[in-house]
Amino acid sequence: MNVQNYKTKTQYICRKNISAAGYWPIGIDVGYSGVKAFSPNCVLCFPSFARPRKHDIIEVGKPRASDILYRGSDGVVWNVGDLANNSLRPDDVDDSVNTLYSRYRYDSDMFRVLVQTGLAMAMRSNHVGEKKQEDTIVVQSGLPAKYLSSDARPLMEVISGKHQFDVKFGNEEWTKYEFEIASENVRITQQPMGAYYSLCLDNKADMTPTGKKIFRTGEVVLLDGGFGTTDSCRISAKTHDVLDKETFPGKAMMEIFRRTTEEIEEKYGTEIAVHSLQPYLQTGTVPIFERKARKKKEVSFEEILEKHTRNVGNELLDRLELAYNSFLEINYIATAGGTGVAWFEQIVERYKEMDGLQIIRCSQNDKLPEIYDVARGYYLFMTAALRRIK
Repeated sequence: MNVQNYKTKTQYICRKNISAAGYWPIGIDVGYSGVKAFSPNCVLCFPSFARPRKHDIIEVGKPRASDILYRGSDGVVWNVGDLANNSLRPDDVDDSVNTLYSRYRYDSDMFRVLVQTGLAMAMRSNHVGEKKQEDTIVVQSGLPAKYLSSDARPLMEVISGKHQFDVKFGNEEWTKYEFEIASENVRITQQPMGAYYSLCLDNKADMTPTGKKIFRTGEVVLLDGGFGTTDSCRISAKTHDVLDKETFPGKAMMEIFRRTTEEIEEKYGTEIAVHSLQPYLQTGTVPIFERKARKKKEVSFEEILEKHTRNVGNELLDRLELAYNSFLEINYIATAGGTGVAWFEQIVERYKEMDGLQIIRCSQNDKLPEIYDVARGYYLFMTAALRRIK
């Protein structure tokens, strides 16, 4: 991957997705790197970062389409996504890995802001369609497989209930959002299952030929590479069960970024916090200062990032081989997520001599980037279920 592809982007794609009459389904994946969501009229993504504004809003230049402002019922205004990332300094100490990427982030104000902003974007009206007043909002989300039983309720409590806030997108006016989501209309599943549904379903939520083959005879290891964790599970056509659920917190993009920033500091003396690396991914360079000589130059960190991507990937695959008996009984390894993209060619090369083992992408049924794999699967599975109810 190019360095620029490691950067979490802001996207709002107007498109008509399969829906169910009387409902406004939303599939949302609130990751540590980005918030991704599907709804009947759009697909969206923005960086999972937000900061309260310390000053009043001053219009300098024209707002970018990626600029997002959030205002809660308490009147506090937040920069969200790219706007918050752009305010970061390299040595930012207002947040840390422990506060931003904690598993127990559900009670934080930032997490609430990210969830509500994602829901608001998923309910924006556009030329494709708009939510009717009588439509029931139904939300499908998920968690790492090992955290599902303990963390489902805290996540559900953030999504459900009454919501009242304002959001400003780009140069649009502030829009008030006021809605309620019943707890029985929030569904939480294990994250890799979102990737599995995405692998097996087309955009009409029908099984693809590959999906039918996998469902009937396949032994699949799903590898969902995210920012905070990499999750995997084995889905068996023999037993019709989900087996061997694994979550690896130290073998994901956050670890790649941690090692990259450590080496940058060691090699060049430039300190960059893990969460402050995002703005530098746009260029793939970091500033190097020689204060006494009053010199500044930009140096590329592409090779450093590539090296640690490869090393963390190999360490993860070593662990997976132990967990799944070297994939001897597996027909498919299916990759999903942004980190899965970074490792895809590495996985193909590593197992090229394994007869009967295919490496496939969960994104193969759509033209969207792999970052949407899980949210797409959530949405299609839930919407198909709602259509059956109707």
